[in-house]
Amino acid sequence: MLALRGLNATGIYVGEFTEPTKDDVKCRGIGTMRLQDGATHAQYLRNALADELKVAGAYASPPARVTITGALVEIDSSSGLGSNNGRWSMTLRLQSSNGASLTTSSDYSFRAGFAATAACNNVAQAFVPAVQDIIRKAVASPDFAALVR
Repeated sequence: MLALRGLNATGIYVGEFTEPTKDDVKCRGIGTMRLQDGATHAQYLRNALADELKVAGAYASPPARVTITGALVEIDSSSGLGSNNGRWSMTLRLQSSNGASLTTSSDYSFRAGFAATAACNNVAQAFVPAVQDIIRKAVASPDFAALVR
């Protein structure tokens, strides 16, 4: 949020985010990882970015000065089968109505656990901090300022 406030940007709307080609994140043999509220992974990232802009006082409803749209290019998770290391991997591309764009990736690591049920629960619980990590990386990127000019 400090990076957003430092940009002194206002009038930013967050438009649609597209889904990755492969969005069937699975955990071991338990099945596909779904978000509790029924949102897709891309919708969750879109809402997270909009929330960050709102807290920073930069968000605006349409018609806005600038609209940022996005594409969740890739998403995957690992519950660390055979180890204790879990990981969420995401690649996010943001595009501004002013023509600027940026792409950022994140590999968020966490302690998964050995038992399948516990490991998959930890994968699910690590999703929110993984989203916060990629949003933080996007906003902290030097290219983000060009998106909101």
